[in-house]
Amino acid sequence: MPRFPANGAVPSGAAQRIFTNTVYLLAADIANKLLALAFFVIAARHLGVERFGVLSYAIAYVTTLGVFADLGLALYVTREVARRRGDAGQIVGDAITLRTSASVLVGMLVALSVFVVGLHTEARGIVAICSVLVVANGLFLLLAGVFQGFERNVYTALSRIVQTGLLVLGALLLMRLSPRTDYFTWLFVGTALASAVTAYLLMVRRVVRPVLRFDWRSSLAMLRSALPMGISAVLVTAYYWNGSVWLAAFAGERAVGVFAAPQRLVFGIAALGMAFSGAMYPHMARVQAEGGQRLVAVLGRALRYVSLLAIPVAILGAVLATEAVELVYGRDYAESALVFRLLVVWGCFVFFNSLLSNYYYSADRARFATAQAGVSLCVNVVANILLIPRFGALGAAMALAGAELVGTAWFVCGVAREWSRSDHRTLAVGIAKCLVAAVGAALLGRIGALLGAPIALAVAAVCYFVLVLLLGAVSREDIELIKAMLVRRRRTDCA
Repeated sequence: MPRFPANGAVPSGAAQRIFTNTVYLLAADIANKLLALAFFVIAARHLGVERFGVLSYAIAYVTTLGVFADLGLALYVTREVARRRGDAGQIVGDAITLRTSASVLVGMLVALSVFVVGLHTEARGIVAICSVLVVANGLFLLLAGVFQGFERNVYTALSRIVQTGLLVLGALLLMRLSPRTDYFTWLFVGTALASAVTAYLLMVRRVVRPVLRFDWRSSLAMLRSALPMGISAVLVTAYYWNGSVWLAAFAGERAVGVFAAPQRLVFGIAALGMAFSGAMYPHMARVQAEGGQRLVAVLGRALRYVSLLAIPVAILGAVLATEAVELVYGRDYAESALVFRLLVVWGCFVFFNSLLSNYYYSADRARFATAQAGVSLCVNVVANILLIPRFGALGAAMALAGAELVGTAWFVCGVAREWSRSDHRTLAVGIAKCLVAAVGAALLGRIGALLGAPIALAVAAVCYFVLVLLLGAVSREDIELIKAMLVRRRRTDCA
């Protein structure tokens, strides 16, 4: 891995905060993604491929259009609160007012758009219900940004667990009723609102009391700074979720179900990388505010850990795709296995891109990240138009993986100019070690598949961990740092 300068090491206090917040974010994301995945698994099994396709289409449609209410305020608030704690009440209050106003307006437009788009009656009704998600999810994401800026991610975890706990409980109850898409849609929307309300109450009581007001000058200044990040969010969300919309138009709702099931599974796995990059973001923002000399070195250290997570996602997922899909969704979704093999490649690059985009946001170079998202969106849309009519769900997966690969290449070309030749060489060696470990673990997992899917996945995970240690992909310095953080955390808990 890169031998970045010694001053790139994360200070012990910051390392502890990053570790703690990563744990909270990781625990929240794992719990949230697993429970959300449980909801989608229940919905997929109970509704069947076609009805599940309608639900997935509606969520993707609303997510794709609803992102226009994301003005970059969540990322802006995280960065500014991390830098200016004393002004947090005013910053948060202005952001809540601006984001809520935009969300209500966009949500109404999304609900009305169903009468313009050529949808059948059931799909129109489901999309109209889902339009409420624009407001609920918008507020929640903004409040999660506040918690992230204050490095109090435990409250994000609590809010998400409230949502997904209610989601799974409601889904289990709905299994006793006839398979109706609108029931699952109302449940999904209602739990999103519950999560947003929970997060707001936790923020007011435990973190900061926002100064709610509407000041045009302050809002415009905030919007001017946040908009480049908001444009990036619009573009990224568009190329993440527009595949389902194209599939519905070109291949029908069954194809949406075949594609959406593995996409949800991979997105849940990618939460590991997003949790780490999210915890790194406020630290990188502070490093930049202090002068920024160490920022590239901090990024290099972070990339070491992301590589350890991202590479096995692609290798193990590709080799054990059939076992994973059938274990989670059942044999009715067997045709999703090939789609899953391509989407795990997308998930691998999501790990890297989430960290690299946060690096550019921290360095006040959001326009570079915006350009990356724009290029990836163009690649994705063109590929969807060319590939979906011929390959259906598989074409959408190819388009998504290709767009994410192009985005990673864009980021790497930008960062590579700031590293030395020896840094490039050692990074390549470190990635090669992760690849060898992942391939070895995948082959052993393939043998374990003879005894069943759960054993195959368990064998692969354990073997990867052992091989990573044996090959030296994790250095002694890394192990000592983790030990120090764990000891400090334990002492803090005892105190």
